[in-house]
Amino acid sequence: MRRLAITALAAALAVLCIPATASAACLAMTEKQLEEQADVIFKGVVLEGPTSNGIQRVRVARYLKGNGPRVASVATGVTPSSVTSESIHVTRGDPVRILGRRNPRSGVIETSECSGSGRIGFPDFSTALPAVGNEAGSNTRALIAAALLALATLALLTRRRFRRSPT
Repeated sequence: MRRLAITALAAALAVLCIPATASAACLAMTEKQLEEQADVIFKGVVLEGPTSNGIQRVRVARYLKGNGPRVASVATGVTPSSVTSESIHVTRGDPVRILGRRNPRSGVIETSECSGSGRIGFPDFSTALPAVGNEAGSNTRALIAAALLALATLALLTRRRFRRSPT
């Protein structure tokens, strides 16, 4: 029982100390500031997985700022062989919200996780969107750590109770 408690405690500490993913070191900006610096903001659905050049096509459901084609080319930074800390990790079929700047030469929308772009939790494009970021991952990690700590505490209390009971 003691071994179980120590293992659960070590696992809880590992869950809290080890980062879930490599997240970008972005400057703290409000949603309004992110929107002001973007030339284009839209909601859409990713049409393909990672490409060799890191540019993925996104079917635009609705432009919120600016305008453009119904299928936009977005530099997500994800290729089959590499991902950066600022890459937008999306795959085919993912609903996304993109905030970016259009490259005047190529027409490609350049964006990153730090720009506020990313996958959104649901494809209903008519409703307000939750904030994009790593909050969901952080909450999940915290819940796992709390469960492991509770298990360790329960194991220790149970062990003490059995030690104190009369023989």
